[in-house]
Amino acid sequence: MKKLFTLLLLALPLGMMAQPANMKPIHVEGNQLVDSEGNVKVLHGVMDTPSPYFNNNRWGWNCSSDNIAPCIEYFNKLFTAITDSTSGAYCNLFRLHLDPCWTNDPNKVSDGKESGEADISRFSETRLTTLMSTLYGKIARNAVGKGLYVIMRPPGVCPGSLKVGDYYQEYLIKVWDIVTKNKLIAKEEYAGYFSIELANEPVSVKNADGTETDNTLHDYFQPIVDKIRENGFKGIIWVPGSGWQSNYRGYAKVPITDPLNNFGYAVHDYPGWYSSSDENPNYKYVCAKFKESVPVVMTHPIVITEVDWSPEVEGKGHYNEHGDWVPGNMGTWATASTSKWGRGFRAMKDYFGNISMTLSGTACYIDIDSYINDGKVVPAFNAEAEACGQACFEWYEYYAKNAPVVQDGFKELMSPVDTLYVKPGETKQVTVNFVCNNGQMFDVALLCNNRSMNTTLLTIDGNYVTGV
Repeated sequence: MKKLFTLLLLALPLGMMAQPANMKPIHVEGNQLVDSEGNVKVLHGVMDTPSPYFNNNRWGWNCSSDNIAPCIEYFNKLFTAITDSTSGAYCNLFRLHLDPCWTNDPNKVSDGKESGEADISRFSETRLTTLMSTLYGKIARNAVGKGLYVIMRPPGVCPGSLKVGDYYQEYLIKVWDIVTKNKLIAKEEYAGYFSIELANEPVSVKNADGTETDNTLHDYFQPIVDKIRENGFKGIIWVPGSGWQSNYRGYAKVPITDPLNNFGYAVHDYPGWYSSSDENPNYKYVCAKFKESVPVVMTHPIVITEVDWSPEVEGKGHYNEHGDWVPGNMGTWATASTSKWGRGFRAMKDYFGNISMTLSGTACYIDIDSYINDGKVVPAFNAEAEACGQACFEWYEYYAKNAPVVQDGFKELMSPVDTLYVKPGETKQVTVNFVCNNGQMFDVALLCNNRSMNTTLLTIDGNYVTGV
């Protein structure tokens, strides 16, 4: 009987994708992800990139055809580890970087106009077309087979300055044209499992004439959305913002349009962003600053596709993407602690209730070598309580066992007091309660537009009023 079962599996068509029985296709409804049975989904996982450099040469030393099979097998092991609930691992989302070490033509010489992964001068359309079938598509399909929804990210990172109609916009259109014409990715039945993140970390985005207006982000990314839908891809599209994916203000006035309304926004979040750090972990303030920078959180689902943290380690450090010196830590890009910044980050996620996330690497979640060498699934950084590995082991398990709660309708806005008295020089805090039909209340004063009608008598800063 065992031999018969094996033969039946081998007889499946190569393009067929098996997924766990409890894994349902997802789509966008309002500002939530919803599966085919109407259940709200908030996803949690990791990002990774099939690169010898980023994978510590665990499967090979270069991106050659000889290393395709070992690379696929390596990622199969990662998928098994990060979904091993018996060991406390509960990932259900994987962000796949279509890494340029594979898509770059090794026989071409760089034009030198950009450096690192922002250099697309050696990009090969032929190689990407082939790799979608031989490498990337197989990794994505295997991820789904382990219960992971997949977000695909284009090869490389954005150059520092983008303009509407530039060569990089054409590059992104070409990349997603190739990807969405792939037979596996194009299958309609897979649309609820594969999704697309249009670009990685745009920094400065301008109009063709060098100006920046409310329509700039729309005009840059709308043609890419149009090409993807023109090709018939029906899965979720994740739209980035500028400022290393921290600024989405323009979309609030000139939003992306999608005939399927099946899109959300891909955001990044690190300690120090959105006025949040170990020094300022107040979640109410963080919520207000996040909403100010990412106002689309109120209208569309959000996925934070990069975030990590670990506590400071003396004697180490690096410069971040803004050129600022960041103290050293246990091996993450960002430095902070779970009990301070992490607590505010999670409170912000839970407050909005529609923010999925992927840590910036598998090694931020599990100790990869412990699994590869000893078969043990354990949190990264020796399960340090103040680092993201241990924190996300606890968070992801909680989310996996507790379905997202969508508030049961809005009843009223209510202030605990009718009149607030302040003396000259005195400061008091304003509270505005958002009351739900189910009786739950949330203080939303920081999310309101609070103004003083006479600043010679009273000034307002956030949710604090001061008598003059």
